[in-house]
Amino acid sequence: MKFKPYIYLLLTFFLFITSCTSGSTSSYTESFPTETMLSKPDVNYTLINMEKGSNATPLKCILDIRLPNRISEDEIKQIAEYIYQNEGADCSPLYIYYFLPDEEPGIDGA
Repeated sequence: MKFKPYIYLLLTFFLFITSCTSGSTSSYTESFPTETMLSKPDVNYTLINMEKGSNATPLKCILDIRLPNRISEDEIKQIAEYIYQNEGADCSPLYIYYFLPDEEPGIDGA
């Protein structure tokens, strides 16, 4: 009975080899999700300041955006996604500050 573990080991090895070499006729094609280009949001906004870090490996970016008036949360999300894809794709983290016409960017305003 000393050979019983070796027989199991040999049988396992044989099954492994035959399962790896059983010629499958299906071809493997790798698919990647495609990025959809976002269209520019309907809201007019102005990029009033853009600061990008210089030597940091994850590039920290800060953007100040001027809005013409109050907008909905969904419109803010659309602007953020559009800006991220077009201006801040290489930024991590990306900070976006929104300002209304009567607000000024700066330490007190942000």
